[in-house]
Amino acid sequence: MKDKLDSIAARYEALGEELSDPNITRDRQRFQEVARRHAELGEIVGPYREFQRVQRELAESRQLLRDEDADLRELAAAEVAELEPRLAELEQELKVRLLPSDPHDEKNAIVEIRAGAGGEEACLFAGDLLRMYLRYA
Repeated sequence: MKDKLDSIAARYEALGEELSDPNITRDRQRFQEVARRHAELGEIVGPYREFQRVQRELAESRQLLRDEDADLRELAAAEVAELEPRLAELEQELKVRLLPSDPHDEKNAIVEIRAGAGGEEACLFAGDLLRMYLRYA
């Protein structure tokens, strides 16, 4: 998992450098493609960087647990107790984000809602259904 995340982070950085190149704005389609891919990878790279930061802080806190000062050990133990669940949470989030996305997620949908037989009550129900779908979307 770490190797895959490292390669995604490297690709994210390369796309960022490509976006900073002023020549890319000449090719609008390429610019949109690179910007979209950069944003998609950013959703993975952000939590991965947070995961790395928490790992470093946890390692430092565990190092402080070996210190001679009792107060420092107590603070380090509290920090370890706080960081371990956060690390597990971030790891689970990264596993979910690494799952392949559904190709239909990017597509639009057209929904038609009509009031059926039933008069005014059917129109009210159709209106409620429309509001429900709009809020869901």
